[in-house]
Amino acid sequence: MNTLKLMSLNPLTKAASEAQEGQGGIVHPYGKSHVEFLDASQDNGLMVMAPLAPFDPAAFLADPDWEQHVRNLVEEIGDHPALLAFYVGSDWGLEAPTQSALLQRVNEVFDIVHEMSSVPVSYCVSNLPDNATWYAENMKWDFICANAGWEGPEALTTFVGSADTNGTWAAVAKENGWPIVIGEMGRADLNGTFTEENPNWFNDLWKSVLDANTEGVVGAFFYEYNDEPYHPDSWKRSLGATYFTVAVDGLNNSTQENV
Repeated sequence: MNTLKLMSLNPLTKAASEAQEGQGGIVHPYGKSHVEFLDASQDNGLMVMAPLAPFDPAAFLADPDWEQHVRNLVEEIGDHPALLAFYVGSDWGLEAPTQSALLQRVNEVFDIVHEMSSVPVSYCVSNLPDNATWYAENMKWDFICANAGWEGPEALTTFVGSADTNGTWAAVAKENGWPIVIGEMGRADLNGTFTEENPNWFNDLWKSVLDANTEGVVGAFFYEYNDEPYHPDSWKRSLGATYFTVAVDGLNNSTQENV
């Protein structure tokens, strides 16, 4: 492992909140400094891919100060040597006509990054292999980030396609000089059964990433999640590296909402 993909950052930087001290009833700074984390990453030989928008697209569109928040973050960490890239959103379905306002907002963030920094920026698309041309025509990104690595080697290969076939992600990448980064890579795993039955699944999946280098794929992020704590114990899903156990405290247990 040599790079970390962060899923969210506090949108208000420490410097920005310090500037607001004494205004509007703000009595102490409440933003966060992200420099220390990047310093620690650099000390440990790691690069970072950092988000410039909230995880929730509705919150991003509703934020009246979104531009200032973006500029704050780019100003704070945009020249840090550990920063590999920025990205804006993930699986937001920007290709849908109903998402035109969100598409415009994402491209506006790209413009700000290009104005303020030399760091590349992208948006992470879903694992849909037939939208490459649309994204090439509508996005102002610097590289392709694709969450196409969690359904197995065959699905990843199908998504990327061949650079010799018009309209594939590989062809679009080659035509525009865009590297392809697999933004999410794992394997849906029900109660660990898939991993138990297929212990080499990660090796097979990583091999498909390496093989796709000939089509422009330069790397992938292993993605793990544990955001389904309320499912019954008989149905706990992860992407292959975590297992769930119930924590009990008196009458409360960790499968209950808000516990």
